[in-house]
Amino acid sequence: MVQKRSKKARPPEFFTSLGDAARKVFIAALVVFVTALVLFVMMREFLYRSGYFTLRKIRTESLFLDQQAVNSINGQILRNYGGRNIFNVPLGGISQSLKRIYPDSKDISVSLVLPDRLSVAVRFARPVALVRDSKLYPIDDEGFVLPSIGAAYIRDLPVIEGTSVKYDARRGGKSSSEKVKLALELLKEIRASRYLTGYGIISIDTSNTSNISYRTKNGIEVFAGSDDFGRRLDSLENTLRDGRLDKEKIRYIDVSTRDVVIGPKND
Repeated sequence: MVQKRSKKARPPEFFTSLGDAARKVFIAALVVFVTALVLFVMMREFLYRSGYFTLRKIRTESLFLDQQAVNSINGQILRNYGGRNIFNVPLGGISQSLKRIYPDSKDISVSLVLPDRLSVAVRFARPVALVRDSKLYPIDDEGFVLPSIGAAYIRDLPVIEGTSVKYDARRGGKSSSEKVKLALELLKEIRASRYLTGYGIISIDTSNTSNISYRTKNGIEVFAGSDDFGRRLDSLENTLRDGRLDKEKIRYIDVSTRDVVIGPKND
């Protein structure tokens, strides 16, 4: 007859030691949690209650805004939020407010610079020409009007004549004028040639849309037609490169026809 072996019962001390270890782990975890919580509360109090993080300065950067506009932005923000804890300043709200003031901007970002400063960046598209209406309106290469651009940045831009800017586009909208569109296409092709760019562009006359013209810095008027500007300007460049040509005696060059026509100045 086979006798069954009796299982040895585990001593109660095993369970006692296991319970003690679990309690120690729990107490240690609780201490760590409480310590972290206390440190968090202290840090929050320091960040939000300390005068060290009070808004005192604004730094605004923008390539095309003049100093008066920059000072206006800085002053407006400090009047509204100066002395406030910097972590309670509504960065998104400031950005949206500035966007309403400068609707022609492409992007406005506002960020914290610890401990007491905001950094504001206002980005505009680069103006490429001016449209003459009741006043001069800067526009970018897509035809968007840029009324906020400072005067110092538009001084040497070519002026598009013979057209206008509609009222609804004057605050940063896109010009719907076909004349402006033609002028910008011509301007793009001129600037694609380093040689022609060297002659400069004073103005573009869109009065006659079937044959628009532009005037160089040395006074030559170039008639460029209304399409295929790249080919026509290639003819212009070849003509101007002719060493036999006395450019001081030229009044106009017409490349709108099959044969280039050169008009002399009247004596």
